[in-house]
Amino acid sequence: MKPIKLTMKAFGPYAETETIDFTELGSRTMFVISGKTGSGKTTIFDAISYAIYGKASGEDRNGPELRSQFARDDHETEVSLEFSLRNKMYHIIRAPQQERKKKSGDGVTTIGARAELYAWSDDGEKLLIGSKVNEVEEKIKEVMLIDSNQFRQILMIPQGEFRKLLTSDSKDKEVILQRLFHTQIYKMVEEKLKLEAAALKKTVEDQVNERNEAIHRIHAFFNEELKKYLEAGSTNDLIILPLLIEEISAMAEKLEESNDKVNAKKSERDKLLRKHEEAKAVVKQFTTIEELKAKKEMLEAQAEVFVQKEVEVKNALKANLLASQEELCHRLKHDLTQAQKNEENVRLNQEILEQKLRQCEADFEKETAREQERIAAADECIRLQSMKQDVYSFAEIKKQADTLKAQLKEKTSLLEKANKALQEGERASNRSREKRNKLIRRSLFFPRIRGNPPSLNMNGTCF
Repeated sequence: MKPIKLTMKAFGPYAETETIDFTELGSRTMFVISGKTGSGKTTIFDAISYAIYGKASGEDRNGPELRSQFARDDHETEVSLEFSLRNKMYHIIRAPQQERKKKSGDGVTTIGARAELYAWSDDGEKLLIGSKVNEVEEKIKEVMLIDSNQFRQILMIPQGEFRKLLTSDSKDKEVILQRLFHTQIYKMVEEKLKLEAAALKKTVEDQVNERNEAIHRIHAFFNEELKKYLEAGSTNDLIILPLLIEEISAMAEKLEESNDKVNAKKSERDKLLRKHEEAKAVVKQFTTIEELKAKKEMLEAQAEVFVQKEVEVKNALKANLLASQEELCHRLKHDLTQAQKNEENVRLNQEILEQKLRQCEADFEKETAREQERIAAADECIRLQSMKQDVYSFAEIKKQADTLKAQLKEKTSLLEKANKALQEGERASNRSREKRNKLIRRSLFFPRIRGNPPSLNMNGTCF
C-alpha cells in the first residue's frame, strides 16, 4: 500500500485542515517525520490507520477520542486518504462519532460515524463502492487482505510504544512487544504446548517406570547373560530386550518340548484310562455273573414255593371259574323261575280268555238260535208296516228290532276280541315254551360243577 494524499480535519492536535501530499517525495522510498513532542507526528500514523480501518495505530487512542480539543465547535472531524494498491487508486473518507454545536440554538448534537470508499476505474472515473461503515469495512477487507492488527504489526510501530521498547528491561520489552505485535495468542499457544509437553513428559516417565518395573519382574531361566543384567538391576532396554527375545525363543522351544511330553503323557494316560475302563467292564461282568448265580440259587431254593404258588394260582383260577359258573347257574335259575311265572300267568290268562270265548260262543249260538225269531220279528215288522192303523205298534217293534241288531253287533265284536285274545295267548304260550326249552338245553350243556353236572327237573329248577 502506498499513501498518496492524507487530509486531516480537526484530528488530534490539528485544529484546522492539514494536508500531506506524499507525491512531493517523488521516487524516494525513505523519509523522516520529525518534530517536537506533541507536534502530531504519531497522529499522521493514527490518521492513516483510522482512515483505512477506523482504528488508530495505538491501543490508547480510538474513535471519538481522536477529535482535536482545539477545534471549533462547528468544525467536523474527518480524515481523507488517497492511496494506491496493486496498481489501483482508492480514496477513503472517514469521520468518527462526535458532538457538534447545533446550527440554531444552544447545545450540541451527536453525529454518527460515517465512511465512504471510492475507486478509480480503468477509464479514470471515480466510483463510489461503499457508502456505509459496514460496507466500507467489508470492502477494505477485500482490498487490503489484512486486518488492522496485522497492518500495525507489519507496517508501523507507534512512536510511544517504540520509546518504551527502547528504555524498558527484558521482561517489559517482552510485554511491549506482545502488545505491539499482538503475540498474546502465541504466548497462549506456547503455554498450551508447555502443558502438553509436561503431560507427555509425565506420560513418558510413567511408561518408563512401568517398563522398568516390567524389566524387574523378568525371570530368566536359560539366558545366562540376561540373568547377569537382571541381577545387576539394569534397566537398559536396548540390551535387555534382545536378550529377552532370545530368552522367549528358548522358553518357546522348551515349552514346545514340554507340550510334546505332555501330549505323550496324555496319550499314555488315555491308553491307561481305556484299559481301566475295560477292566472295570470285566469286573462289572464278573460281578453281574456272581449276582446272577446268587439269584439262580435263590430261585432254585424257592422252586417248591413257586410250585405251591402255581398250584394255588390254578386253584384260584378254578375257584374263580366255579364262582362265575355258580353265579351263571343262579342267574339261569332266576330266569327260569321268572319264565315259569310268566308261563303260569299266560296260562291263567288263556283260561280266562277261553272261558270268555266259550261265553261269547254260547251267546253267539243263542243269538244264532234266535235267528228265526228275528226273521219272524222282521216279518211281523213288515206286516205291521203294512198296517196303517198299527203305526205306533210298528214303531215300537222296529225299535225292538234295532235294539236286537245292536246287541247282535256288540256280541259279534266281543267274539272277535275273544278270538284275538285267544290267538295272543297261544303265541305267548308258544314263546314261553320256546324260552323254557332254551333254558333246558343250556342247562344240559352247562359244565360240571364240583364234579357233578347240574340236574334239571321238568320244572326247570337247578339243584
